[in-house]
Amino acid sequence: MKMKSCDERDVSLAVAATLLDVSVAFLSQLLDTGELASHGEGDGRRVRVSDVVSYKERRSADNRRDLATALAVAQQAWAFD
Repeated sequence: MKMKSCDERDVSLAVAATLLDVSVAFLSQLLDTGELASHGEGDGRRVRVSDVVSYKERRSADNRRDLATALAVAQQAWAFD
């Protein structure tokens, strides 16, 4: 039997939510809107570890970009004081 690599493994919603530091309810919303892929239904719904990691990286990049934008706006506002 061939072992799956860590990135190919599937995890439960509870584990995926813990990895993302979000609630299972919020994770379910991400899955329902297609922001994050899943398979299975109901209690058997699973998420691929590689998809969780990719989402987390995207979210981190978005957060860094949003922070840079907020700092630029604040600096412009301070220039007019």
